[in-house]
Amino acid sequence: MRSCRAAIRRRWTSGSTLRDALLVRVDKKIKIRRVRTGLYPTTTPLFAGLVTARRGWVLADATVGGRTFRVITTHLESFNDTSQVAQGQELAQGPAATSLPDDPARRPQLTR
Repeated sequence: MRSCRAAIRRRWTSGSTLRDALLVRVDKKIKIRRVRTGLYPTTTPLFAGLVTARRGWVLADATVGGRTFRVITTHLESFNDTSQVAQGQELAQGPAATSLPDDPARRPQLTR
């Protein structure tokens, strides 16, 4: 079994714990430059406002073979479409906004 490191964001919401995790294989060829966690400002009240659902994300900038890229894991709101779209926009404008080099020739091509 290979060893790995994990970045975990813990949140407490009315007695329940929600977590986001990003597992990284420990390997000399993989360099993790930065790990960050955060919560979305957009929340969703549930059960007539008795509980507030808070969602978050974990990111890491990694370098493999001389190429640096960002990996992000998240769980967007699943009970409210409006909150889900807002959180997606917050992710795109916040942690997913990066100045890392982009090579369009090396992007995976999506097929339908």
